[in-house]
Amino acid sequence: PALFSSVDEFADKVVKERPSGKYSPLDVARWLESDAEAAEKHLSKAKSKVSDSKNASFRRLAIDVSAQSGLGHFFAQKLRAGVAYALYERTGDRAILEKATKHYRLARDAWKRVVQKTDKVYTDDITYGLRPHLRGHWKDRLPAIEQDLAEMEKLWREPAATSGSGSGNRSLPDGVDLAALFAAAPVSRPRCEHLPAASFRRGKPLSIEMALESGYDVSPVRLHYRHANQAEAYQVEEMSVKGGRYKKTIPADYTDSAYPLVYFFELHEHQGQAWLYPGFGGDLMKQPYFVVRQA
Repeated sequence: PALFSSVDEFADKVVKERPSGKYSPLDVARWLESDAEAAEKHLSKAKSKVSDSKNASFRRLAIDVSAQSGLGHFFAQKLRAGVAYALYERTGDRAILEKATKHYRLARDAWKRVVQKTDKVYTDDITYGLRPHLRGHWKDRLPAIEQDLAEMEKLWREPAATSGSGSGNRSLPDGVDLAALFAAAPVSRPRCEHLPAASFRRGKPLSIEMALESGYDVSPVRLHYRHANQAEAYQVEEMSVKGGRYKKTIPADYTDSAYPLVYFFELHEHQGQAWLYPGFGGDLMKQPYFVVRQA
């Protein structure tokens, strides 16, 4: 939750024009869709190169990849539908409700393709967990998806005065572009420069500094830090800036702990953009925080 926002949390931030640096459900949707498309591309290439496409091992691999990529498309579109519906609930804008319905249809269609790929291939009752709902087949879930979508479509078709859902100012804030919000392309960010301390001494203050590449004016910059103990919440404090360098000191009483320190930065531009550093990186493989251990 320190790195990712929920659908409702993200929708609240958008409507109130309070950007968060957290990864949004729309970011996750873009990642899922990108990975699903890459998997399909590589599977197609593999099919053109394999010597025996009827080989049982290859067929199993191909079906699994197809199912997994289909699930990626499903959850990408369902996350978009969820965000759009949450925005509709907060604004009453029926154009946004229409967008939510469109994305949910795409999600339903992706699930149908998974069912088509796996029907009569997987057993009808796969058990993959201890709870009763953790069993069955993908086709068993389709009726509930269809019912959920039908209720959303019914709401969309009803006259605005009788729909009973959605409230507020009937539109998004002037500074919010719905198309840009859902756009697939990630926004470029300025390069950050930060060298973590090699270590810290318990009970002594730890100074943290960060700089941006020249030409960028970012404010505020917040430092999120905590002990390397997941039972604790992050402390969040705004960093001071002087001469293009952002500084904050973690106090001595906080470093007086047996745990290493974990921290990351949240940056805000004046135009309303916000992001985290170091984040996961373009390949989603980076450690999204810095760790400093005791000397």
